[in-house]
Amino acid sequence: MTTHSVSFPYDGDTSMSVGLEQDCLGTVVSPQDVPAPSNEDAVIAAALDSPLGAPRLEESVTPNDRVLILSDDNTRPTPTDRILPHVLRRLAQAGVPDTNIQIMIASGTHRPMTAPEIARKLGGAVVQRFDVTCHDCYDTASLVQYGISADGVEVWLNRAVAQADFVIGIGNVVPHPHAGWAGGAKILYPGVAGAATVAAFHRVGAADPVNYMGRDDAPARRALESLADTAGLHFVINTVLTRDHRLYRVHAGHHRLAQQAAQREARDVYGIPVRGTYDIVVASSYPAYLEFWQAAKGFFAAEPITAPGGTIILVTPCPEGIGVTHPLQVQYLSMPLADLVRHISSGEVEDPIGAAVCAKVAHIKSRMRGIIVSPGLSQADVRAMGFDYYVGLPAALDAALAQHGRRPRVAVVTHGGESFTYSV
Repeated sequence: MTTHSVSFPYDGDTSMSVGLEQDCLGTVVSPQDVPAPSNEDAVIAAALDSPLGAPRLEESVTPNDRVLILSDDNTRPTPTDRILPHVLRRLAQAGVPDTNIQIMIASGTHRPMTAPEIARKLGGAVVQRFDVTCHDCYDTASLVQYGISADGVEVWLNRAVAQADFVIGIGNVVPHPHAGWAGGAKILYPGVAGAATVAAFHRVGAADPVNYMGRDDAPARRALESLADTAGLHFVINTVLTRDHRLYRVHAGHHRLAQQAAQREARDVYGIPVRGTYDIVVASSYPAYLEFWQAAKGFFAAEPITAPGGTIILVTPCPEGIGVTHPLQVQYLSMPLADLVRHISSGEVEDPIGAAVCAKVAHIKSRMRGIIVSPGLSQADVRAMGFDYYVGLPAALDAALAQHGRRPRVAVVTHGGESFTYSV
């Protein structure tokens, strides 16, 4: 019998693959293989020369303006180090001195980045030359209130946003299970929001069973874009990357217009039509695999092509374990879904952010069987969360095949952390 091997794109020691007999393998789902431009700098410059719905950066600021540049963190592959030199050069052309420019890592509720990580993300020369800080969502003294959002959330953002005359966001557009798409206004909210605001932002959708990965109708996207209008996100640079994270497209300008343009092209890369559904879907979480907090995205990518009552096998390294800043995920996913949603709505959870995200995962878990293969997670934690645990992928696959009691065909999702699949 011919065996087909499918490799997941994890790096180095975290390399993983799956071998399936040819008559068992139904489809391999990967982002589209689009060509990267030969001159990345020219693509970046072209986007900044023709921003959507906004003047050029060098025409938008004055020498006296205080400029805040927000960048996503190391959980995202955005090539900020390639973009920043273009942005900083244009600000200099406008006469803005280095001392008037602050760069902030919009880390949301993620752990702080280390100094080497920041240098890799932004570029060593930039870190040495400019004021660079990491947002701390738990530091209430660094926050300022921006009122109440349309969905009743009390909004607190980093004080640096209020102190800046001009705010620039740099991010990457890929499918996202809650906001539909990352990028654009998400750099502001939850990127530099207070923990209580992020918690409320997630709590609003905890009872919603819909998987919004790659959808344009996510309520969260409407909420965060409305906030960006109010708070003042003046200019964004959105990248769209190839499946091997080379620069593909760049869109700049007004946050809504640049987001819409980037989403259209990101859909061509990361939106993958699949004929029918499958009893078993093996999914990586790449590139979201440092911890389970990120890796759970693989479930959202696999769900749309998994038959009701089917099995998703999540294959992910998770070298940082369950979650550095959200360790209570095991406790929350061990609860019955109805109890978890009730505790969230009544404010009875210690980590409302973690609990709300766990509720979204639990909705998927309620519709199908989940198996996790991860050297970074313990058997006790995985089973407590309500998933089956196997040391290796072959054993997990054998168990899933045996459970379905016939010769089911299997789908494999290679980039589950940034793909959205849909059945046709």
